This record gives sequence, C-alpha cells and structure tokens, in this order.
Amino acid sequence: MTKKTLSLEELRTNKKKLGAELRKHITDYNERRKDGKEGWPEETRGAYEAVSQQYDENEKALIEASNDDEMATRMESLREDEETSRRTGNRPGLDDKLPGEERSYGDAGLDRDGASEYAKRQNDKRLAFRSWLAVGMISQNPKILNDEMRAACQRNKFDPMQANIEIPLLSTEQHRAVQLEAYSMTRAQRQAFAHNGEMRALSKYTSAAGAELVPQSFVTMLEMAMLAHGDFLNYVDTLTTQNGEATHWPIVDDTANEGAWVAVESEDTQVIGEPNPTFARLSWDAHELHSKWIKVPMALDEDSLFNMEMILAMVMGERLGRSINRSATTGNGTKQCKGITLDAPTGHTTAAQTAIALDDIIGLEHSVDPAYRDESQYMFHDNILKYLRLLKDLEGRQLWQQSMRDGQPDKLNNKPYAYNQHMANTVAATEITAIFGRLSDYKLRRVKNVRVVRANERFVEKLQIGFLGYIRVDGKLMRPTADAQTAVKKMVQKT
Repeated sequence: MTKKTLSLEELRTNKKKLGAELRKHITDYNERRKDGKEGWPEETRGAYEAVSQQYDENEKALIEASNDDEMATRMESLREDEETSRRTGNRPGLDDKLPGEERSYGDAGLDRDGASEYAKRQNDKRLAFRSWLAVGMISQNPKILNDEMRAACQRNKFDPMQANIEIPLLSTEQHRAVQLEAYSMTRAQRQAFAHNGEMRALSKYTSAAGAELVPQSFVTMLEMAMLAHGDFLNYVDTLTTQNGEATHWPIVDDTANEGAWVAVESEDTQVIGEPNPTFARLSWDAHELHSKWIKVPMALDEDSLFNMEMILAMVMGERLGRSINRSATTGNGTKQCKGITLDAPTGHTTAAQTAIALDDIIGLEHSVDPAYRDESQYMFHDNILKYLRLLKDLEGRQLWQQSMRDGQPDKLNNKPYAYNQHMANTVAATEITAIFGRLSDYKLRRVKNVRVVRANERFVEKLQIGFLGYIRVDGKLMRPTADAQTAVKKMVQKT
C-alpha cells in the first residue's frame, strides 16, 4: 500500500505531537532513574526508539515539504517568464525581475540580450556534451547524433569522439553559495536547483574558464550530489585550486604572548621584549579518487539523453562525495584525506564505556576554547542522538531542544548539531562518538577539473558503455602539530 504524503500543515502538527511524546518518554526515563529504578522496564525502550525514529522521519519530511513549497514557487515563476517570452517576444526592462529571483535584470547588469546570449551558450554546451555522451551508442542507434547536435559540436570546435573530457568544478566562492543552498535539500530538489536556472545568480551569466563544453546544470548537479551524504561536507571550508601543486596554508599561534605595562619610573631605560608569534605551515596535496565505472545501456534513444546527463551527474557526484566524506571523517592521511576523527585532539574521555552522561557533554564542550564556542556545533552519527536525547541538565531540562520554527535546526545544549554517518554508530569502548567545535576549521582542497573518461568497448559484450570520474582532493584539520591549539575536539568512550 502506498504511504500517504502528508501536507506541510499535517507535518507541522505531527512534529508537535511526536515532540511531546518524545519528551514524555525522556522525562519518564529520568524519573525512573532518579528513583533508582530500571530506566527501560519491559517494552519502554522499544517504544522510545519507535517515537524517536518517527520524529526524525517527520522532521526530514517537514524540511523537504518546506523546501518543495519554496521550490515550486520559484519553478512556477520560471515557467511563467519563459512562457511569456515565447508568446510575446517581449524584452523586459531593467526593472523587471530575473526568472525565479528577486533581482532585476538591471541589478545583474544585464538586459534581455545578455540573458538570451547566455541561454544560447548553455544550449550549445548541452548539445555538444550530449553528443559526447551519445557517441558510444551509435552502434545501437545510428541516428542518436542528430543534425542539431553535430552543428553544436562544429560551432564549439569540439570532437565528440575524444575519450575523456575535463569538467571544471565551481570556484571557491560559487561552491560556498551552493553549500548554503544544498543544506537540507532532497535529491529531487537538488536536481531542480541544478536545472531551473538558479545558477545564473552565481555565474552572473558568464561561463567559468575552461567550461565551454559542459552545461552549467551538469556541473551544479555534480556539486550538489557530492554534498548529499551527511552534513559534514556542507560545513567544511572548501578551496578549489587551478592545478594540483601543493597548496600551503599559513597558521599563526600567538596565544602564549601578551602585551606589557610600561613602568612609569623607568620609561627611558625599560627594554621592550620582542616575543615572536609561532608560525607554522600546513600543506594540502592532490590525492586522486575515482568513482568506479558507471555503466549505461547503449540502447538509449535521443529523448533519454537528458535523463542520462542528470543521472550521470548524480551517481558520479554521490559516489565521489560519499568517498570524500568517509575520508574526511576517518581517513589516515596516506594518499587520501586525513580524517577529522583522527586529527582532532581528544577533548574529553567518557566516564563509562557504554554510556554518555551530562558530565561528558559538558566536558567536551568546555575542552574547546570559549573564543571558538559561538561558532561551534556537535557532529555525530544519527544513532548516537538516541542516547543524547535522554540527557538532562542540572535543572532537569533536556539537553536536546526541539526547534519550534521551520528551517531552524534542533539543538543539543543550545548548540546546533550535524549528522555524519561515517562516524561511530554505537556507544562502545574506545569509540569516537562525538565531535565538537568549529567544523569550518577542516579545510578541503580540490583541483579545479573533474576528468570524465568514456569507455565505448570495455563493456560492449553487455551492450553497455562506461563512464569513470576522477577528482583530486585533500583535506585536513588546521592543526600543524600534535600539541597545537585547535577549535575542534573529539569525545572518546572510556577504554
């Protein structure tokens, strides 16, 4: 039986109801513990976990529905603008709104000619790129390369027979904008974002250098897909560089030095000390990662090429993003990223092997310098939240706080939290169960181009063509030495 899709209002009502049930379970648990009784008698643990799961599922659905509502409004605006343009051929004035945006053509420094020229360039790129995708299918469908696609290749002086192409990633600034948009989007919303013209606000109608043969929608979908797996990659500081040479980042630590008072009676003779701040330098390499082969049936028709373009971007991006997230979380730093769980110093060790208490959360939080705490948040596996929801502060208030507003995150001890499904999913001895700190202190470096290879013959016996994506990345926490101060700490379960 198909599960009923709830409306936005129904999801909001459910959130209040499930939140109340969840708080009651947590209160009852703590009352039983306070009276020295078993915290989870009979079936109460199962009931708590069931409500906890329902709450999380409802929260995800609520975020999706809220974003769907906003996305539908933007898409309708785009459709209306395009329909008006086709029907009347009107050229809007400088005060008219850009499709799907609050900015006007004048705000963007554009007129209708600029918008039209941008659309033509994007269409040419799309046709040339689809020609490259379709070359391996000619044996099964000789007509798949139509005249329009061939003409686009000629205009771009592009040979679709070449075995690989370079796809330029977004610039550092553009990627940060996409990080903000991608947070909490669903798969369908990311696809709509990539294809509905939103990227015009980022690109300002100019194509990135070297991007002449790849449509902006493919690049954006690839970027969106790489951000899809967990919250961590939405918070790290990502730098896109032009080449694969080592990238250096200077770090200064002057926390041990202070100013000095001038002694009035010895102003002429006082020697002013010259303590030097400690400078260090971290280097980021360019480790190569590939997506593994993505196999596509040769027997596709021309109408399927658009879907193939988007699916290839999603699958390739998700595979690369999943691997980058795992490496940035637990990698050993040898020919891959150095994971934050390895690089972050231990801020607190729990008192028990298989439990997390209030004192443990307070200990972890206060292991991070107060100067960094306002920008800090927790990060843990989704399963760990079930333990943390049970905790109360010294006044009997739950550490976990349910958000009452759409789009605002739930919090733990007044701090936001992020999920990372590559962290430990059980509370057991020696496990790293939580990270706390300024997650943007983890720096991820990427080389500008993703190389995509097409294999026409490798899987021909199965009537498939293969695509393989390569990206070069490195990542590490801003921590030059083992004893250096850092804005990120980890919590480790007792040995």
